[in-house]
Amino acid sequence: ETFSNVLGIELNYVFTCDFDSFQKIIDKIGEVNVQMSTSEADGYPFLKDPEFRNSKDSQISGLYHFDGSQSLTFVSWPKDAVPDFDRLRRMQLYIFSFANQYVDNQSLLKFNTINNVLTVSEENIRTNMQIWEIKKIVDIGEKIPFENVHQHRLTTDPNDEGGLLRESHYFNTTYNPIAGDTDFSQIHAWAEKIINN
Repeated sequence: ETFSNVLGIELNYVFTCDFDSFQKIIDKIGEVNVQMSTSEADGYPFLKDPEFRNSKDSQISGLYHFDGSQSLTFVSWPKDAVPDFDRLRRMQLYIFSFANQYVDNQSLLKFNTINNVLTVSEENIRTNMQIWEIKKIVDIGEKIPFENVHQHRLTTDPNDEGGLLRESHYFNTTYNPIAGDTDFSQIHAWAEKIINN
């Protein structure tokens, strides 16, 4: 409901899982390969922890192979911190890496694979989709070339197409619509343009 109100788009389907399920799902699917620059990697001290000792590729510079536990640390570090754009950037990097690895070659878009994922930790996975709806979405997804999937995001960069947020520091770090967009109308227009294109 919150996402629908902010974006002005009716969201018909929802899929959520907790951290425990996220970790199990990644371990079920396989490792996720994440490519970072040296400066990016140097900014994440957890990559030097024993848990990540074997995650760095021995031949390709800046390439890491994350299992479920390492993936969870990568997207959530540091624990109990207020969400910030550094963490959001890591989440986006991880999601795009996952998509390039498993969606581009359609290895994930197999009904049996999705069914296996859903049964890994079904008590912690919630969705309002029926099995036949999942199958239909998979069938549609298999026909869409990955290069036709475009990525858009809201940011605080005024030079970015989605630069419609501003950072606030009152009690915690929060992200609000830019000045003058108290009803989210500019964000609605941005989202509608993406949908129409």
